[in-house]
Amino acid sequence: MGASSDENGVSSKISYAKILPWFLFGYFLMSFLYSEEFLPKVFSDMAVYSGKFLILVGMAGVGANTRLSAFRSLGLRPLIVGFFGSLVVAMMSALLIALFFDQVI
Repeated sequence: MGASSDENGVSSKISYAKILPWFLFGYFLMSFLYSEEFLPKVFSDMAVYSGKFLILVGMAGVGANTRLSAFRSLGLRPLIVGFFGSLVVAMMSALLIALFFDQVI
């Protein structure tokens, strides 16, 4: 545990165990095992399919909780900012792929 001070100088303890996303360790372990081909092909195929399915279910859950009326109340500015942010990410991704994999866009 680490220690920090608030604005009054009172020391409080930070629990890194609570703020650390522990699932990342499982992700890194499975990525390593998959890339080094320690896992049987059947398990790898099933894990890839299951991962895609779970992402789909998660995205559907996020979409089901989305209220379109909330977007109307925000106005057009967040939509424009999101669009240009997505455009910048897409262009940077294409540029980095072209640089690191020697492919022409």
